[in-house]
Amino acid sequence: MTVLAQLILAQLILAEYRKIFSTKLWWGLLIPVALTALLFNLAGGGFANLVADRPGGAELPFALVTLGLTMSFTATFAAIFGALAVSSEHRHRTITTTLLTGSSRQAVLGAKLVAHGSIGLLYAVVTVLFGALGAGIGGGSLSDPGTFLAVAGHGCLAVLLWTMLGIGVGSLIGNQVAAVLTLVLYSLIVDPLIGGFLAAADIPGVADYLPDGASAALTTDIAIRQLAGGDLPAELGVGLSAFPSVPWWVGGLLLTGYTVLLVGLGGVAGVRRDVT
Repeated sequence: MTVLAQLILAQLILAEYRKIFSTKLWWGLLIPVALTALLFNLAGGGFANLVADRPGGAELPFALVTLGLTMSFTATFAAIFGALAVSSEHRHRTITTTLLTGSSRQAVLGAKLVAHGSIGLLYAVVTVLFGALGAGIGGGSLSDPGTFLAVAGHGCLAVLLWTMLGIGVGSLIGNQVAAVLTLVLYSLIVDPLIGGFLAAADIPGVADYLPDGASAALTTDIAIRQLAGGDLPAELGVGLSAFPSVPWWVGGLLLTGYTVLLVGLGGVAGVRRDVT
């Protein structure tokens, strides 16, 4: 990449940040992310204390699992934020100006991936901070620093990938409402239904390779696995056989593949779409 191309890309990224911070969307989505992380992990810490206070009970870092769950929740909001990166410009008819001032449509898409991806990471970091705060207020344990950082780091990766995946969906569909509904309905309804049908047909392992299953390997599942590999009290009766067979790195590769595929399809659709 030449120096001129780098300067143009830097200007495009700066323009994207200006668009992001000139609207209320980024912090409007950040508020429920922070509140959910705080309250959910507060409840997780309180539940762990109840278990520990029972006769023969042992301290369980249950807040570590709730942190993984809130990372999944954050990923959904980050994907919505990413989907609106392109589709909202089509909705408000600012996409023409954006494309005319960019060196190419691919460069514009790349700038959106960088700028909006960094905001997605901000969502993930806020989730970690407010999750830790909630667990601390609730008196719960987040296990040792290494385990906590492992769960937090993998969760941040999942949120980043979902943000970029959302940008791909928004670029591919173009319509603001349709892009958001597609992401939400697939994540909350379609993917679980597919997994349920596959499980009923005695082929449950396939669901682990779908986007939600791959994402879970980086969020909830890795938190439970970290606990299982540590000092997990046997008397709590946690059934490890119910774990998905996909390790975190396979889930990361799968989610990366889905992201690259959708961003690529969105880039092709963006090149061919008439925006006049």
